[in-house]
Order: sequence, then structure tokens, then C-alpha cells
Amino acid sequence: MPFYSYTAAEANGNLKKGEMEALDRETVIDYLKSENLLVVSVKEQKKRFQKSALFGKKLSYLDKINFAENLGTMIKAGVNLSEALSVLAEESENPRFKTILGDLKFAVENGQPLSEGLKNYKDDFNDIFINMIKAGEASGKTEETLRRLATQLKKEYSLVAKIKGALIYPFVLIGGVVGVLVLIITFVVPKLAAVFSGSSFKLPFTTKVLFALSSVASRSPILTIAVLVIIIIGAGLILRISRVKKFFSNLLFRIPITSKLFRQIEMTRFCRTTGELLASGIPIAKTLEITASGMSLVHYQKLISEAKEKIIKGVSLANAFRGKEEYFSGLLISVINVGEKTGNLAELLISLADFYEEQTDNALKSMTSLIEPILLVIVGLLIGGMAISVVVPIYQLIGTF
Repeated sequence: MPFYSYTAAEANGNLKKGEMEALDRETVIDYLKSENLLVVSVKEQKKRFQKSALFGKKLSYLDKINFAENLGTMIKAGVNLSEALSVLAEESENPRFKTILGDLKFAVENGQPLSEGLKNYKDDFNDIFINMIKAGEASGKTEETLRRLATQLKKEYSLVAKIKGALIYPFVLIGGVVGVLVLIITFVVPKLAAVFSGSSFKLPFTTKVLFALSSVASRSPILTIAVLVIIIIGAGLILRISRVKKFFSNLLFRIPITSKLFRQIEMTRFCRTTGELLASGIPIAKTLEITASGMSLVHYQKLISEAKEKIIKGVSLANAFRGKEEYFSGLLISVINVGEKTGNLAELLISLADFYEEQTDNALKSMTSLIEPILLVIVGLLIGGMAISVVVPIYQLIGTF
């Protein structure tokens, strides 16, 4: 459906501007009138440019958790969906979320299910979220589905928070060391280089490199620091690109120190997502298709997609994963086998997800305990190398007197 931008006047004379998706211009006008607004203008947007999607504040885990939790609570209390969305929009402090909730309210009031409205915001609500809502609507258990979504999002948020917390120390250490080295090269080393400039003895290679770097950096200290900041910001933006993220994720999966952690994270995500989707009433083939799209590593996406094709041909999920123990543990395959035979696969997978989450926490602690001493050694080598590059020529200079 096309999008329309509108301008309308409230009873107090204030102008209200916004955007909404509708079948035609008349539908937008009727909606604005039903809200007791005086229509000033309604224009169709030939090509919708979502400024907020590019520059606005993206929805956080907490925004989505509050959305699922509060919406489910209000529906359970008997509040109709349109009114519930209106209340959430009024209480939200995120301008982007207010716009999204307003569009969802409009879509619902015009006969669209909530899941259809959410499809317009796939950057914020992934396929897992949308399809679980859709399944809940089909089964008449929207409130229960929202509760499940809130629980799943809380678990994911907790896992992400633990990973970020474990990475704070290494990043702060690396950032501090790089900052100190840049300051030394920019302001301290040039003064030492001036002392050696008139000497006739041959400088060590490392000292020559250090002095060359300091010569470049000291010409414009402000520019040097600005370039460093730009490089750091640029690297951060590049790492946010989906393809770059996948590349580094797959690279880290192959490194012995981090491979166990990434394996545990992916199995946790697989168990929780698959379990929740099955519990929502989504068929196993569709469940695996959605789960594959939500995995971080290409290897898991491919294996789960292959398992889906095997299931369509009549193979059980447990057998589809046999021989892939490098990615899916023997315990997971055994639990899936039992769940398929007893008919409670969803419950077993959700329980197993909690177990793997604990294992992920342990793997995270082990990885951190290994990375810290490695970083300290690297820092020691960098500082030691710089110190030697400066101290050796000083002793040589003293020896000439």
C-alpha cells in the first residue's frame, strides 16, 4: 500500500504532521476526521523516504520487551488492540517508536492484523517476532504469544549484555594503550629525535621507524588525533554492516579461543527460537526457515536450511542433524530425538536453551580469562619495544662522550 504524509489541525489550533500507510487518500482523510482533526493536506509519497530509519533512534531490546509485555498485559485485561497501541504511543519516549505505534494503530483500525503492520518495520521487528505474532493471531492466543516474545527477548538481552560486559575490559585496555602510544609518539618522541638528529652513529631499525612515525605525527598533532578518531569511528561503522559482521563472526568461529563461545551462543539461539516458534503453533518446516534467518553464522544458516529440506522429504529433525556434531552437540540431537517421539519438542528445546545459556556464560568467562593475559603480553611487548627503541640509542649516545 502507498504511504501518505498529512497535515491536520487539532481543536486547540496546533498543527499535527505525520505519515501513514493506507489504501487511498480518502481512507487517510476519514481516519483523521475520526480523530477529531481538521484535515489541512494529504499527499501521497511517490517513494517513501524513512528519515527516521536512517537517522532516528533504532528500537532497543528494552523498547521491544516493553512493547510485548505491556501490549500482552493490556490485551489480557480486555483492552482492545487499537486502544492499547494508542496508550503505548503516548507513554513511549522514543520518537521513532511513537511513529511506529501510530502507524500500527492506523493499520489495525483499517482492518489489518498487527503482524501485517509490523512487516513495514522489519529493521526493528525481525521475522521471528512477526511470525510469532501472526501465529498467535491465527490461534487466538495473541496475549500468550506476546508473553513468550517478551520472555525470549529478555533472555536475548541478558545474553547480549553479558557478552558486551565481558568485552568492555579488553576494549578499554586496547583503547587506553593506543591512546597513550599516540600521545608519546606525537609529543614525546619528537623531542628525543631532535637530540639524536646531530649524532653520527647508526640508529637501530626500530628506532628509525619510531622516529619516522613521530616526525609525521608531530607535524600536526591535532590532525593526527583527528585522523585517529575518524579511523576508530569509521571502523565502528564498518563493523555494523551486516556482511562485515558475518565475516568476522565466521572468522571468530574458527579461532580456538572463541569457537566454543560462538557454538554455545548459536545453539542457545537455535533452541530458544525453534522452541518458541513451535510452541506458538508454527509448522516445523516454517519454523526452521525462520530460525535459519535469525542465526548469526552462515554455517548454521546453511545447515538449518538443509535440515528443513530433509524434513519436507520426511526425515526427522534429529536424523537431519546427525553427522553434524561439530555444530550441533550430541546432547541437542538426543533431546530433539526424544522430543519428536514424545511430542513435547518445543518444551524440551526451551529448557535446553536455558542449559546452553549457562554454558555460554561459562564459555564467556573462560574466554575472558584467556584473553586478558594475552592482551597484557601484547601491551607489554608494544610498550617494551618502544622503550627499547628509545633506551638503546640513549646508551649509545652516552657511550660517545
